[in-house]
Amino acid sequence: MSVLVLQFIIKQWDKGETSESDVTRRQSIPDRYPLNLSTAESLFNAQVILDRHGYDRMGNKLPYMLTEDGYLLIDKFRICLNKGTVEYNADMSASTQARHIATLNNDSFQCRYDWRYRVEEGGYIYWLYEEVIMNVCVTDDVTEEIFTDRSIKQTFTDYRLS
Repeated sequence: MSVLVLQFIIKQWDKGETSESDVTRRQSIPDRYPLNLSTAESLFNAQVILDRHGYDRMGNKLPYMLTEDGYLLIDKFRICLNKGTVEYNADMSASTQARHIATLNNDSFQCRYDWRYRVEEGGYIYWLYEEVIMNVCVTDDVTEEIFTDRSIKQTFTDYRLS
């Protein structure tokens, strides 16, 4: 049975972390990791494996749900498990049409975007910036090297703030 493997890498920072060393540290974070099978989540009767890396300051970055019609909604993505399509909706509003960005097959592909959020915390208001990388693969053979041993065949980027 084919399994959808998702690996999310989250980089978050605020304006206090914009020095040259902060930027260098963020740039040194890999865009693919070995799949950590001991901590990855198996979802929806083992149809999906979710592997998370990075730091989620707010603790709520990757909520997900599976709709009755077979769509996995996760972050800014809508993945149809039945049709094998991936769509991206930057602002996740109902008035904005999602963009088809890929069709799932045995190749790996990568989606990258940046965003910012207004955060109110401890009496302060600030912008939280982030870069999110999602590695995606459909496979019959789940191994730790699924993302590190394969080349990325397609990359989708949406860098609005850069």
